[in-house]
Amino acid sequence: MSDPRFSYFKTFLEVVRRKSFSRAAESLGITQGTVSNQIETLERFFNARLFTRTPEGVELTEEGEVALEAIENAVEAIERARDEISAMSREPSGKVRVSTSTVPGGYLIPGNIRQFRAEYPKVDVVIRVCDSREATEHVMNGEADVAIVGTDAFVRKRSLEVVPIASEELVLVVPPDHRLADRGTVSVEEIIGEDYVNREKGSGTREEVLKYLREHDLSFDDFNVVEELGSTEAVVTAVSQGAGISIVSEHAARRAESSGLVKAVRLSDRPRRLFYAIKAESPLHPTATEVFWEFLLEEAELESP
Repeated sequence: MSDPRFSYFKTFLEVVRRKSFSRAAESLGITQGTVSNQIETLERFFNARLFTRTPEGVELTEEGEVALEAIENAVEAIERARDEISAMSREPSGKVRVSTSTVPGGYLIPGNIRQFRAEYPKVDVVIRVCDSREATEHVMNGEADVAIVGTDAFVRKRSLEVVPIASEELVLVVPPDHRLADRGTVSVEEIIGEDYVNREKGSGTREEVLKYLREHDLSFDDFNVVEELGSTEAVVTAVSQGAGISIVSEHAARRAESSGLVKAVRLSDRPRRLFYAIKAESPLHPTATEVFWEFLLEEAELESP
């Protein structure tokens, strides 16, 4: 007994669709005799009669109904695999919409994006910088394919893939003439009651600092919050102008310190925060998004900022 070829399954499905050997043959561009021979091969393979003749053409037997489900599943699986393999063999192309919060958007992503574009020149990465809440919402409502944020606190759809990709220390920034400017480290208890420049609600930095304060049974109510600003750069600028102090990304703090704008002081327990990548359930261009996602994960394995 010879095994049927894949094309025989397609012939079987066409006969089921057309309810006729002759109409199936015409649709497939083969002879009616070829159709009959292929169906006979399938019947020998299944050891059962698959069709019965009627005045209108042919209908499936009970055994044919069982074969139909199996053949439909097999054809669908094989064609899906063929499409996936074909996509893998082509150079990825398309658009990846990335929403990123301000810290990874300013310090983590730019170098990585340059490297990614060099490796995948046909993939267009479009970056939108906002706060962590907005970036997360963009992924959840389909406005972005990937979000890179400073907290996972705003993820409401637990079906989304959320992966930590980097980490950094949170540090205190103070004006250069502040009483703590020359200290190597300070405890968070030493800054209670200080004028404080905060990030706006929805900021990943704000969420992570609040989490840190709660670990010490503190909150922003233990400071004199004088301003709430929309970016880390704005916070650092306000601190440099004497508005108050703040706890921010070490990357942002060290860059400002190197310019003489502020002094960065370590907190004694060295708090750290994570950055997360979040992938949409239905990206605009799945293949392009997948190679970008894998690139992010590979970079995360190499180093954390």
